[in-house]
Amino acid sequence: MLRPASMSEAESLYRRWLSENEASDSAVMVLGGTAYETMAAGFPTSFSGNGCRVLVVESDSGETPEGVSSVYVCRYGAAWLAGAMSREFDVRIMAAAPGFNTLDAAIGGFREGHAAQREPERTLELSYLAEGEEGFIMPDSAYRMACDIYGIGFGKTEMIFPLLGESEKGLIRYANYDVFFQSLIIGMDVDQSDLCPRIPFSMLINIGEVVNRYLHDWIEGEDWPKSSVTGLREGDTGIIFNDTFEKNLTIWDDRYATVEIFKDYYNQYLQEAMRKEDEYVGK
Repeated sequence: MLRPASMSEAESLYRRWLSENEASDSAVMVLGGTAYETMAAGFPTSFSGNGCRVLVVESDSGETPEGVSSVYVCRYGAAWLAGAMSREFDVRIMAAAPGFNTLDAAIGGFREGHAAQREPERTLELSYLAEGEEGFIMPDSAYRMACDIYGIGFGKTEMIFPLLGESEKGLIRYANYDVFFQSLIIGMDVDQSDLCPRIPFSMLINIGEVVNRYLHDWIEGEDWPKSSVTGLREGDTGIIFNDTFEKNLTIWDDRYATVEIFKDYYNQYLQEAMRKEDEYVGK
């Protein structure tokens, strides 16, 4: 597990790995994020062995050198579904920074799902935490943003869709600290039900399972596609409900008195969300 402190260090480590494994028959490098997409495209491979490969996760361009494959886990369909399930709420998207394709797909999907199904007069606002990738590692700033938005309006109720990476810890900390916090938060990437009582459901991104499939195929000697896209229809994104939601939350608002309300919307809009994602990725 390599954890470069900067992109220049990542490039140095990657070039060294390519050189050391040029003739290998049993080496795989997984580049786990969109930040490495340009790097992978900029350093051609010259593998002479049969089992040496590179996988770029979260790249949807398909523009990679020979010996490098890419896989993109599309968030659009799951986000569209989450937006539709939030139809009775004003919503706020809290995103780390603009200009990242995974975030843009999720923002677009959630926005369109909510717009298609929302109740009259419901609104949507988008707030960015930073201008660049530092927005993914600023939990203190996320805490202050939540305080600025929710600390001055008692009773302000929104559905929050957080696309913050590690910065989400600041939002969760604020929600657990402020006893007057009335909004709900959609869990992100994994089941976050145990982090905060105000999470009725989470949007799952099963990147680990996707990578496991690629590694299994590599072990079995199967070829990888040059590029692939997966998402809601394939089960690599989805929604998981917090079945203890109503047990841990004293609430008087019929819009979310029980998690069953959100389950009903999930069943109602799932097929439409899959169809919308198919259109989005051009299937």
